[in-house]
Amino acid sequence: MTEYTAGEIKTHGVTVPITVDDHGTWEATHAGNRLRADSRDQLATMIARATKQTTRRVSVPFVRVTRKGTSGITVRRGTATGVHSANGNILVTWVIRGKEAREQLSRYWGDTQKEFFGDVSDDVLTEYHRLVIAEATARVAQREFSDKHKIQLHDLVTEALDTTES
Repeated sequence: MTEYTAGEIKTHGVTVPITVDDHGTWEATHAGNRLRADSRDQLATMIARATKQTTRRVSVPFVRVTRKGTSGITVRRGTATGVHSANGNILVTWVIRGKEAREQLSRYWGDTQKEFFGDVSDDVLTEYHRLVIAEATARVAQREFSDKHKIQLHDLVTEALDTTES
């Protein structure tokens, strides 16, 4: 029986070469498992299921910065290890008090109080800490200055008109 190359199927970031034989049997091998089906669509479904179950790990070190303000920043070093196959969240490993902790970070991270940096040195984080304090302190001083000198123009004009009518 002759087997023919029938292209490839791409799913979940994985490309799997496929073949078909003289009897119309579609076949692929993924992660050491031989997948066989009666149609290309059936094989594609099997490959999608198989690749979803495959754990591909990476190691991307990063720093998450939180709680920025006049007291500075809070940082946590972590390692992104992959992407959750079902929900697309980032899989993260933290080392907390000498123990590993795992967490998922939403890929739709909407909190603007958190920033992600690469694997930067402590010196870089110290400088950023200093800048965040300076910015927050300036913002507080600006708000205090503004509050001290701010007026309600409409109220003052109305009051002035009321006093001139008498």
